[in-house]
Amino acid sequence: MLAIGFIGATDDLARAGAPAWNTEPHTKAAIDHLARGRSFYKLQRWDEAIAEFEAGALAEPTLPIWLWNLGQTHRQAGHYEKAAWYYERFIADSQDDAGAAEPIKHARQFVVDMHAAASREPRALAPDADVAAAPSTATGTTVPAAAPGPSTTTESEPRWYQDRIGWTLLGAGLIGTAVGGSLLLHANTLDDQAGNEPNFDARARLYDRAGTQRTIGVVTLAAGGAVAVLAVIKLAHAPHRRPSALSSHVGPGPGTFGLALSVGF
Repeated sequence: MLAIGFIGATDDLARAGAPAWNTEPHTKAAIDHLARGRSFYKLQRWDEAIAEFEAGALAEPTLPIWLWNLGQTHRQAGHYEKAAWYYERFIADSQDDAGAAEPIKHARQFVVDMHAAASREPRALAPDADVAAAPSTATGTTVPAAAPGPSTTTESEPRWYQDRIGWTLLGAGLIGTAVGGSLLLHANTLDDQAGNEPNFDARARLYDRAGTQRTIGVVTLAAGGAVAVLAVIKLAHAPHRRPSALSSHVGPGPGTFGLALSVGF
């Protein structure tokens, strides 16, 4: 029905003289449809833009601008056959418009490009990245993919310097040892102060403080030392701390003789 309306309108235009290709509508309904269609076009909502332009064309069908806008929108939406129809009608109706030379040029190029795209054979999609396609020989037989070589490194096993638990224990043990040693040194200082204190009560309090700090210091020093020793044992004898791997391969290389030597730790 819309196509019949356009054909009838263009017949009237041929008798009365067609308006310029970019003449804006005059009726309120057509103006509103054009504005909404342009808004939907900017938002790339092609179906809604097409509906608005078609409604505007029915409200005021004598304007070539509807043909241009519908051709543009159908092309953007990928409706190449419909877009070509509107472009061709636009070209035919705007031949006598001197100001339409540039849009007619673009419309013709759009039609050529869309016909070329429609006639182009679809290309096969590339295989998935995780699917290895085996190459084929000239005789059509399939060449089996090469088997992967042996791996000499095990990335899933952590290196000795990546043992977070071992290093955490070692740090805690060293801190405990340092704190315990500091408490023992301070206890000795309190003993010296107590020996020089003339007041009996003050001297007794200093001796008590020194004894308490010495006890805490001994316990802290012993605990820190034990934790540090455990950490060192863990770092030194953990299963993932293995001797350095040494491998070699002797055979033909790029020249007459090749030697490959690799060391891993």
